[in-house]
Amino acid sequence: MIKPVFAVRQGVYHYHYDIPCQDCIGWNQNDRVVALALCDGAGSCKDSGKAAAYFSGITPKLLCACFDELFSLAEQTDDMLLKRAFMELLKNADGTQEFWNNDALTTLLFVAVRDDGGWLAGHIGDGEIFVYNVSRVVKVRTGEENFAALQDVE
Repeated sequence: MIKPVFAVRQGVYHYHYDIPCQDCIGWNQNDRVVALALCDGAGSCKDSGKAAAYFSGITPKLLCACFDELFSLAEQTDDMLLKRAFMELLKNADGTQEFWNNDALTTLLFVAVRDDGGWLAGHIGDGEIFVYNVSRVVKVRTGEENFAALQDVE
């Protein structure tokens, strides 16, 4: 069993200057996959907070629903084709059309883990997306590796 843990904290700069925090976190899981997403809205854009909230919610759902397809694609193709496939999933999801404009800019970071240890992680923002498999995981505190490092045994 994988247990997602996350927190959001407003930075000192945001607090001091009364700037809203547009960071949003979302997660989803099914029988085999757990997915997390973090969005950081561009503070200078009027709808970025809404876009961050939307994409941090829809991304984990899409990753759980399409993990096997994306993971298989990651193993057999280059990053550009995988980038296009994931962007098409996002663009075709219900409700996303209102956010594909310059008033709703947000950065998206995500990770999805399958119960057999397969991972996908990505970054959409600044004009780029990188989706890749993680081949090795190490829990720094204990030195455990791979699937054992992901277990919550304490």
